Amino acid sequence: MTQAKTFPQDFPITQKWPAQHPERLQLYSLPT
Repeated sequence: MTQAKTFPQDFPITQKWPAQHPERLQLYSLPT
C-alpha cells in the first residue's frame, strides 16, 4: 500500500523552498 503525497513535507520542492504555512495550499510559481 503506497501512501499518497498529501502533506507538503512529502514533496521534494519543500526541501528547497519550505512552506511558510504548511496548513495552507502553497503556490510555487515564478513571477512572469
